[in-house]
Amino acid sequence: MSKEIRNIALLGHQGSGKTMTAEALLYVSHNTARFGHIIEGNTVSDYEAEEKSRQISIQTSLLPLLYQNYKINILDTPGYLEFVGERMQALQAADSAFIEVSARSGIKVGTERAYEAAKQKGVPITFVINKIDKENSSFEKVYGDLKERFGSNTVALQIPVIRKHIIEGIIDVLHGTFSVYDLKKNETVLKEIPADYEEQYRASYNELMEIISESSEEYLSAYLDNGVLTKDEMITGLKKGILAGEIYPVLCISAQYCRGVQLLLDYICESMPAPKEETFHYHDEKNEEHEGSLSDSEAEHVGFIFKTVADPFVGKLSFVKVLRGTLSVNSTVYNANKNREEKINSLYTVRGKEQKTIESIEAGDIGVIAKLQFSNTNDTLCDKTSPIFVDHLTYELPTLERVVVVSKKADEDKVLSALTKIQEEDPSIIVYRDPEFLQLRIETMGETHLEIIKSKLLQKFDIEIEYELPKVPYRETIKGRADVQGKYKKQSGGHGQYGDVKIIFEPRTDGEDELLFINKVVGGAVPKQYIPAVEKGLEEAMEKGVLAGFPLIRLQATLYDGTYHSVDSSEFAFKAAASLAYKQGITQAVPCILEPVMKVEMDIPSECIGDVMGELTRKRGRILGMEEVKNSEHITAEVPQSEMLNFTTELKSLTGARGRFSSEFARYEELSEELSKKLLDHLERI
Repeated sequence: MSKEIRNIALLGHQGSGKTMTAEALLYVSHNTARFGHIIEGNTVSDYEAEEKSRQISIQTSLLPLLYQNYKINILDTPGYLEFVGERMQALQAADSAFIEVSARSGIKVGTERAYEAAKQKGVPITFVINKIDKENSSFEKVYGDLKERFGSNTVALQIPVIRKHIIEGIIDVLHGTFSVYDLKKNETVLKEIPADYEEQYRASYNELMEIISESSEEYLSAYLDNGVLTKDEMITGLKKGILAGEIYPVLCISAQYCRGVQLLLDYICESMPAPKEETFHYHDEKNEEHEGSLSDSEAEHVGFIFKTVADPFVGKLSFVKVLRGTLSVNSTVYNANKNREEKINSLYTVRGKEQKTIESIEAGDIGVIAKLQFSNTNDTLCDKTSPIFVDHLTYELPTLERVVVVSKKADEDKVLSALTKIQEEDPSIIVYRDPEFLQLRIETMGETHLEIIKSKLLQKFDIEIEYELPKVPYRETIKGRADVQGKYKKQSGGHGQYGDVKIIFEPRTDGEDELLFINKVVGGAVPKQYIPAVEKGLEEAMEKGVLAGFPLIRLQATLYDGTYHSVDSSEFAFKAAASLAYKQGITQAVPCILEPVMKVEMDIPSECIGDVMGELTRKRGRILGMEEVKNSEHITAEVPQSEMLNFTTELKSLTGARGRFSSEFARYEELSEELSKKLLDHLERI
């Protein structure tokens, strides 16, 4: 059955019309009896309560349909940039990518990100210009912009015939036909190409012929020898060029009125690859790279989990693409990533929220396994005798961090478990408990991402939360030197406590943060058995600095003298003496506050560079380097962490969401006296 399957991902910017396109594909192919609408909340794809209320897609929906002798698995993805995890999951299962662009708004950041992701996966790319009949729309302008942005090998396969914003039909450039769709009858009729479009059609056909001829030596030779390509050469050459990534076709539709949708269905079946034409990459137990395909008929079964959903009724649903062999009910599979066997008790095919039980999933197809115990997204299901690990796409690291605060104390023990389940569905987020401040933290792709997670917690788990800015992990150190004595003496009748140490405190100069403890005691002034207690006492004392209670780092402590009592001295007494010496010595040794500094890598559109540089200056950033990359600048900078807490949102505003950045801890640096005073004043008030 694999030769009859097509797995496609619908990608594109927010508002390009992907969900309506999916709805139109289902309706025109007679897989649904009615045409749903986003505003009415009855589309097959957007079925979650949050999707209906916001009228946006927030998760990838699987929408299989049957058309002629084909099964087409549509993966409808969200357009919001922050839902990058959903986009990557869809591409992991897709064999081709359809990037939608609105004929009214044109190329957006989401268009560029979708293209980059599809190129990373290495799947064929087709552009679909939607909303061609809307006011202020222009197929010609957007087509020209696509060619300019993505290359001259971007070529129109269709020409819309539009008069006064009404679509009369669509010209198929390759086949030379004119398709007119009847919405009431839900059928397409072929007619003669309008006479006033004949010249444009001929020009487009010749352009297509030239691009096909340039896609390979074989067709270039035929074109040069004969001056033209035959119809068969055009058809086969186009498909080969698409599969090789040498040609980016451009189609046109009006999803709202189903115009061009049957042509889109025909194009998917005729020109898009079957799973058997695709390969997958994997590693074996020795971490050696291999390439596999559906044609390995004698090899063991392989399934890849590309998405996980927590269904409120069925439980955990694992969306799997079968790369080889067959997965069947009541069979046992081996999860190579978890080193655990799993029993397949039930299989489903799903369309949006609708679920239908099936007995098996064949190679190349996509289905759902219910209630796997150990398996998660990006896991490989295979045979235990020949374990493999299918390569998967990498996710962008989240950049916006917040502290999760529950509204009800009773939910404190439940919220981490709930967030972990959400993380199973969306691996692009990171959830962890910060050990220093004992805060539950979440890292996401942006503000909208945060709000969706907040809504999921309330709707699915009845947990209400708020977000707070994370605390900055400041540190303290010293800049001077102090020679002090710490004496702990306690006598309350009977056995007492006595410990006496003399210690020199000074900055550690080798760049290490841990305590550098030096023992220079001679003559047994402090007995050897108590030396470790002195060091331990200092380490424990360093957990709190003397200025604001931040941990103290980069300290060198030299124990050079002391006294003891043969009866009253103990490890406890010398730990206490060391702590007293610490408080006195650090206070005298010019203590200061250190702030964490982040190394930041940014890709900024050239036209936005001035605004971003100005913002970095306001944030006390230092530019380490700049490099021009295509139409953008790659900036390396160092910025204090305290200035980066809202940078995800700020950069989105400064660059129209086109700027990207990543950051990692670089080092600690001294906070200025002025800012230290402000920080200390702030801490006193809270």
